[in-house]
Amino acid sequence: MVQIIEEVHEQPQRVETFTFKALNPLFPNMAKPQMKENIFKWGLSEDMSLMKFRYEEKLNEDDIDHFLKSFFTSNEVIHSFRANTKAAAVTNPTKIEVAYEPIKTTATTLQFLRRFEEAGLISSNGHIKGRFDEDFEGIMISDLIREAIYLQESEHYELYNEAEREEFLFHIFKNMIIGGASNQYEDYADQYFEATKVLYKDLLSVQKNASGDIEIKSKVYKVTDLGDGGALFKTDHMTNYCYVIVDQMTRIVNVWYFNYVSIWG
Repeated sequence: MVQIIEEVHEQPQRVETFTFKALNPLFPNMAKPQMKENIFKWGLSEDMSLMKFRYEEKLNEDDIDHFLKSFFTSNEVIHSFRANTKAAAVTNPTKIEVAYEPIKTTATTLQFLRRFEEAGLISSNGHIKGRFDEDFEGIMISDLIREAIYLQESEHYELYNEAEREEFLFHIFKNMIIGGASNQYEDYADQYFEATKVLYKDLLSVQKNASGDIEIKSKVYKVTDLGDGGALFKTDHMTNYCYVIVDQMTRIVNVWYFNYVSIWG
């Protein structure tokens, strides 16, 4: 009699907790003099933070909820956030519930952002076309790019549909052009495009596949809340952000964080 042996596929064991180690946050392109000057000029130097961590355990794709909870309840991470952000605070790790949304990384070149030029919001010499000032939930809309990003009633808002607005490239560009409370706006777009490219390169792991196409190896998650266990931001403002960027191959986590602080205190 032929005995049939059924193959048993073991389910990967769930990691009880992930362990994290804060690393020296080397972001080489962000450290260049022009970028440091721009970050200061755009009102981001005081309230924006870049952090880097390594984790030891293997992360399965379907375990990201547990991973993020382990991340924000790790003493190493809590201490790093406290030291670097001066805003995020964990008060009760047992009550941490991480609210987040995945951010897309399918757009991989600045060509994705050229629609602003093609639609005439940026002139042929790179000058950003202005408009009358309008306050929108604490953001001064003073040019057509900011109008296209924020004002849904604008004829330019539909340059990017809702799915495209969830691309990480769009997030970076938006965050750079809005800046912080003391932002000294640029009249020309080139520095915003360059800053977008710099951050993209420093935060994401990229490689070329056999066809020569770029593949993004990192996963990006925008974290918005920590539940009853802590406060991610000291003040509530629509320009706040906390991106947790995970590279499963190198087991590196990059964090890009900003908490809006009014110049009036």
